[in-house]
Amino acid sequence: MWTVLSCPLPETLRNVRYQLQTRLTWAGFGSVQPHLWIAPGRVDVEAMLQDLLTGEARHLAQAFHGTPTAPSDAGELVHRTWDLTALRAAHDAFLDRWEHAEPPPGDALPQLLLLIDDWGRLLRSDPGLPAAYLDYDWPAARSAQTLSRLRGRLGPTAEKEIDQLLHPDSG
Repeated sequence: MWTVLSCPLPETLRNVRYQLQTRLTWAGFGSVQPHLWIAPGRVDVEAMLQDLLTGEARHLAQAFHGTPTAPSDAGELVHRTWDLTALRAAHDAFLDRWEHAEPPPGDALPQLLLLIDDWGRLLRSDPGLPAAYLDYDWPAARSAQTLSRLRGRLGPTAEKEIDQLLHPDSG
């Protein structure tokens, strides 16, 4: 399932167009061609854009959910729409920093905060593309496993550190 959005905004709505592009990128959309965006999965476009697309702009937007059909090829759309080299590099950078990390015991809270910050940056660049259209060794699963492992290891100790910071006289 894919979400398709066509939204040709005129030059008079340049500010809205800029905000639209920013929101769509953050929501995992990629631009197939000018004014035509796709995202994997079923995105609630109305909820995402209701405060942005008002007045005349609202009537310019057309959204659909569906699957590609011939002559379209979903795999080719993915490779043409998203910079998979840059996306892989973002995952590789995350893994380079965290996959084999063994943070020292007294550093759980700052390490957890850095991990979550890095993960959030990665999520903003990764639209969650279907694995069927990616290389067999796509690193997203390893990134998620790394996050889960470290969050499980750092989380309980970080909570104790937060508790000690908030209540220094209780322990």
